[in-house]
Amino acid sequence: MKTILLSTCFSLIAALALSAQPHTEAAPALPSPDEMNGVWIDKGNRFEIRALERGRLQFEFSGTYHFPPDSEWVSTTQSYGEGRTAQGTLAGIVVLEGNVATIEAVFEAPHCRITLTFIGGKLAVQQEGFCRFEHPITADGNYTRIDFTAPPLRDTSELQVMPSN
Repeated sequence: MKTILLSTCFSLIAALALSAQPHTEAAPALPSPDEMNGVWIDKGNRFEIRALERGRLQFEFSGTYHFPPDSEWVSTTQSYGEGRTAQGTLAGIVVLEGNVATIEAVFEAPHCRITLTFIGGKLAVQQEGFCRFEHPITADGNYTRIDFTAPPLRDTSELQVMPSN
């Protein structure tokens, strides 16, 4: 009886000691180029992504918004009416950390941060700040890959290398 009681006490102490240790989650694995390369779309937006060496990505974003025929959007400087299309682009090289790449672009205006997250065969994109796209373009969305081929390598001398966080 003493043996069973001691054994039970030791088991409880061991279980408590294990549960008191901090739980550390492993960082998401770096996706393979095959999981990232290609053309990704969401509504009128498009990301072309090519994996480079050392966990870097070359990206090109182009966003398009087609105003409905009956819309009339007026600002202090422009008037958009029937048949109007808004566009925005951004290109560069960014460092991938795990399954996340953060594009940080600083213009004369407030900063622009676009976070790309590769998860489950999808590309989740979140934009913060003003990224110099025409109104109402935003990169936000859940993108689906329509082409699995890596886009052609662009001349990287013309691309801005985005710092990692």
